Amino acid sequence: MFLYGGTNYWRMVEPLDIAEFYRDGKNRDYKKQGRSPHYILLEKWQKEDAAGKGKMKKKEKKPVDMRIEDSCFWADVEEALFAVRLLKQKGSGGGGEFSEAKNRLVVFQRYVMEQIENFAVDSEIFLGESSFMVWWKEFQEVAGIVGSGSSNGELVNIFIFIF
Repeated sequence: MFLYGGTNYWRMVEPLDIAEFYRDGKNRDYKKQGRSPHYILLEKWQKEDAAGKGKMKKKEKKPVDMRIEDSCFWADVEEALFAVRLLKQKGSGGGGEFSEAKNRLVVFQRYVMEQIENFAVDSEIFLGESSFMVWWKEFQEVAGIVGSGSSNGELVNIFIFIF
């Protein structure tokens, strides 16, 4: 019963904390620097319960119907947006920060495709002014820099299908 309530709280409130963390555009890396320990603990307990180690009754197991399963999805979007903007500033230059930004975008695209394929996100991520759509529009400017190994083609197909 308590885990059910905690899970609902965590999935509804953490995205708001993420928005506040990134609001001014200066903060980076929510998962390491901004995430509250009680979210980490709730996530751990929920995973243990999902693996069958928990004590929640079957009828209590389904959390509120959340459209996005990963409560840190929007933090990942914001970090990908930082990476895109770094690539736009640096052009096709090299360096560790540049390489890290490219790798972050490759990983993020795979993550997004996994979320879409597993129906773990809803169409709300595609709303015109969402952070995800801002990322997508800006990413198109640097897609050539990211190059092969990315899931850009798969995402383009998703966008063609949706729009």
